Amino acid sequence: MSHHRSSTRFQARISYPAMIWMVAAGLLLSCCGIVYAFLKHEQMLERTEIHKLQQAVAIANLNASQYRAQANAMTNRWIMRERLIAAHSELRDIERSQIIVADAPASRERLSANTELRITP
Repeated sequence: MSHHRSSTRFQARISYPAMIWMVAAGLLLSCCGIVYAFLKHEQMLERTEIHKLQQAVAIANLNASQYRAQANAMTNRWIMRERLIAAHSELRDIERSQIIVADAPASRERLSANTELRITP
């Protein structure tokens, strides 16, 4: 009989409210784990998208610098002269004295006063 008493004495007894609290805590923790996994997945998708956009920006910057270099090469004075000669163009160099610089409003007014456009019917 004493053996029976000792075994019942040390049995783990959990009350009904404590069991409900444990189940609720387990559900809450499992929901938190699911939300955490979902947010981590979304974060990885965003990182992938950001990486793709960074690569696209880097490619666009590289293309822009290449186009700038091509434009500079096309507008280079010496290369342009060689291309005009190769194309048998009638365009020729002019003297520096024939160049009129008109970058200020006052010089534009003087230029328009000195040069008159005459339209003949």
